[in-house]
This record gives sequence, structure tokens and C-alpha cells, in this order.
Amino acid sequence: MRPKNALKHGHSSNGKQSPTYQSWASMIKRCKTDKRYFSRGIKVCYKWYSFENFFSDMGEQPAGKTLERINNNLGYLKSNCRWASRKEQARNRRTNRLITFRNRTLTLQEWSEITGIYRKTISWRLDHGWSVLQALTIEPL
Repeated sequence: MRPKNALKHGHSSNGKQSPTYQSWASMIKRCKTDKRYFSRGIKVCYKWYSFENFFSDMGEQPAGKTLERINNNLGYLKSNCRWASRKEQARNRRTNRLITFRNRTLTLQEWSEITGIYRKTISWRLDHGWSVLQALTIEPL
């Protein structure tokens, strides 16, 4: 039996779910069952328990993008969510090492791409007492 609202929005019918609907359903499930989310108080705003409201706020999921929370310490709500590429999401993880240099705070990977210095080299340097200036500006031998 189909959910009552499945035909209303057209994103879940005949056993198929659109990518947008799948993202919404995964978001709901994560916040209900994944201890990494509910133990940190990551919740879905009340309004978004309705797919129609979620879709109204976020629109169609663009190809190659998935739902991301901008601030990983906050829940799922319009002001804290966007459609992002896998690369953008990888750079928004809590576990990323952030480095501030010349008034810019970027991930270790981003600094590696900018400087051309291998990220493991930068990491090793910082772990072994090099200053950020040295780690990001001295060319490897």
C-alpha cells in the first residue's frame, strides 16, 4: 500500500523514489536511528517532517549533489542546509584539520591544493613543530 501522500508530490510512486525524496527520507531516518546524530541533538525541524514542506524550501536535488548541513553542529532546517557536491561535503566534515594562514581558514587539503605541497607533508610539518608559515611556504626538497 502506498503512503497517502505519495501521489500528491509525485516523488514516490510505482515503487520508485526521486533522488530528492530519497535524500529527504534518509535525513529523517538518520536523525531517528543514527546515534552519531541523535546523541548530538541533531534533529529535523518540525516543518520538514512533511516532504512537501522540505521540497518547497529546498527544491529539486541538482544532479551530482546531496543534502548538506552547513554547520555540522546544528540540525536540518532551511537556513542550515544546501545541496552540495561530494567534494564540498568532504571539506565540511567535523574531522577536517583547519589551518589559518594570512587571515584565511581552509582545510589542510585546500592548502595543499593552493601551495602544491603534499597534504601529508604539511600535516607532518605541523605535527613536528613547524610554524604554519614554514609548513605552507617552504618547498619540499
